[in-house]
This record gives sequence, structure tokens and C-alpha cells, in this order.
Amino acid sequence: KMYVYRFCTNTLVDPLRRRVCVHEYRNIDISLLERCLALFVGSHDFRAFTNRFEHTNKKDFGDREGVEYNTTRTVLSIELRQEDPGYYAIHIHLQSAVYRMVRNIVSTSLLVAAGGLSLSRLEMLLKEGLSRSHNPAKSAHPQGLTLEHVFYPEGSPLG
Repeated sequence: KMYVYRFCTNTLVDPLRRRVCVHEYRNIDISLLERCLALFVGSHDFRAFTNRFEHTNKKDFGDREGVEYNTTRTVLSIELRQEDPGYYAIHIHLQSAVYRMVRNIVSTSLLVAAGGLSLSRLEMLLKEGLSRSHNPAKSAHPQGLTLEHVFYPEGSPLG
């Protein structure tokens, strides 16, 4: 799958883009944001980047107590592109995602790039498989996220 998250760092946002772009009010260090995003490429335990276990309801999980849910996922690539002056798009190509993983990757990276979280803390969240409660970033706003493309294997009826 290819997800794209769009945000704007300008003082004003183009009204025609406001439904598909998030206005980022904080000062963002773009080079630090690129460094943050690069950390996510590869296979990692994204437990600190999912909201799946925040409000667990047995009914949602088929009443299976003691079942361990795998939060390891593979991000194939992440690229930050400048679309126009002050308008950016984060392209995330991954095999699959856990609940709110993409929005939490973006929000945590933006928090680091704005100076609200250290880069070493982000590395710890990613490498140590900590829970979501250890990640202080709230999920990024949904209007910036778009599922741009779904890739199917060659030879499949949908490919």
C-alpha cells in the first residue's frame, strides 16, 4: 500500500487544499523530519505506534483472552516531498499497517521535528517495542492522510 500524508507549514493554507492537507502551526525542521522518517524503513515492532490496544474490547477480538497480536510490520520506503513552497507530502510504502500506524508515525516524527520529543526517544520507541502509552504524540489529523495506491502481486486477479 502507498499512503500519502500532506501538511502545510505556511502561515495560511490554500482553502482548496484544506480538506486534504493539515496546517502545521509549529516550526518544523525539515531535515530532522527526514531523519526521523528514515528510521521507520524496515521491519519493526510498531506497538508504540498503534492505537489498537488503547481501549480494548473483548468483543472486538472475538473474546480470545491471552492472544498475542503481532504488531511487527515492514515499511518498504518513506519519502518526504515538497509539492509547493510550504506544502509537503510524506509518501509511505508499506506491506501492511496496524491501526493508526501511519498517522502515529507522522505525528511522532513531526513532534520530534518541532522540538517536542528527542530523536533518541523516537529511536527507543521504535527499537524497544514499547507500548503506545510510552509515545506522547497524539495521532495526526486524519484529513491529511490518503490511501493513494494498493499494489497487488503479479498474476493475481486484481494485479
